[in-house]
Amino acid sequence: MEEASSRLTKELYQAVLNEDWETMKKLVSKTKNVSKVLQPISIHRDNIIHLAVHSKKVEPLQQILNIVESDEQRDSVTSSLNVYGNTVLHEAAICRNYEAVKLLVVKNKELLDMKNDSGETPLFRAAAYGNTNIVKYLISRQGQRVLSFKHKVQLKGIHRSNKDGDSILRVAIQGKHFGTALELLKLDKELAGLDDKNGSSLYMLAKIPSVFKSRHQMGMWKWLFYHCLPAVSGHDDTIDKIKEEDEDSDIESGLQRNLPAGSDQEKKVENGRSGRVNKGMNIIGLSVAKKLWKEKRDYELATKVAKILIRHDKSFNLNYMKSVNEDRLPDEKKAPGNYPLFTAVINGNVELVKLILEEYPQAHEQINHENQNILHVAAMHREKEIFELVKSKEVPKVRLARQTDVNGNTVLHRVADTQHYKERAHSGPAYQLLEELKWFKVRFTVPS
Repeated sequence: MEEASSRLTKELYQAVLNEDWETMKKLVSKTKNVSKVLQPISIHRDNIIHLAVHSKKVEPLQQILNIVESDEQRDSVTSSLNVYGNTVLHEAAICRNYEAVKLLVVKNKELLDMKNDSGETPLFRAAAYGNTNIVKYLISRQGQRVLSFKHKVQLKGIHRSNKDGDSILRVAIQGKHFGTALELLKLDKELAGLDDKNGSSLYMLAKIPSVFKSRHQMGMWKWLFYHCLPAVSGHDDTIDKIKEEDEDSDIESGLQRNLPAGSDQEKKVENGRSGRVNKGMNIIGLSVAKKLWKEKRDYELATKVAKILIRHDKSFNLNYMKSVNEDRLPDEKKAPGNYPLFTAVINGNVELVKLILEEYPQAHEQINHENQNILHVAAMHREKEIFELVKSKEVPKVRLARQTDVNGNTVLHRVADTQHYKERAHSGPAYQLLEELKWFKVRFTVPS
């Protein structure tokens, strides 16, 4: 009996490995005992139904469920857990099997609210993996949204955070799934102001400067292609490239609009149309174009997310900033997550700093738990572009340059502070000293 069970396990797993769903169906059909269908066939204690959804098709799952006769047995099969506490709906939500997700919800609505060992619902998992369409579908199911005490529609509480206290919006942003984040915000606006124990969603975005930096690291030609690529359409994070049948004409027509008539560059583009070398992409490789489109898409969607989060972040509220300054909120002052502005400065997230200061000019005067202002922090972390940005405003420059932190340090003291020195281009004491001298003599002059 044990040998037969072991053989069945091996054969089922081999069928999944080979994506041989017909063989899988025959093996399951021969198994009259439902408990055998539920036996683990992987080291992660997945059974055949957990693995069937990874086919990205609905047919293998449907075949198994057709074999299970009663509703009670079907609920038992679909509710079975692997080593992570994931149900088959968790697995389907992770692997983007949209049709399987819909089938499972119809067969067993209880799956919607089941949490795994990390305290995450299938909706939470779908958001963490950026599976936008599945997120939208699961949220749309009856009972998944409720009225808040402010009489606003929001997600049911079990979907908003996991066992570690991470919010569903925060994990979407952490995974750089900005389209999914926008859908979550559209369906539950209160997520924007939700702080978890690890800080706000804006705090997390402040720690991802790369999504805002790509445009500043391009040469002329690369920037031109970036500028001419098609605009972002929709929020689906599962789409990671422009449509191949459209990309050549979109890019070329964009170039044609932006190049001087009769120029050598325009002739090259025109020749590319006739020659169709590498599908018309004779100036830049197709893979580079796709990469640039992904960067442009991330930048545009992340900027939209940032603007919403900035408007809702309580750290820029005038009353809150005043309270911090007067030392009325000692517990909150200690939490770094309350200072997305300074987090953005520390990480060199220049674009986000600009967006914050545009929306809340008074944030120039925000101080952290050590009474350090934006100039202190920019100087300490050698973020020269941000330093110069603030210096360009005469009134803030004069006011902020005279301020001292809790240890009596001025901005000039922080220029000399090498604790957070980043050896980006050169190393060694000689180069370091040269950089410090530049900061003293060129980059900053304390107002008299």
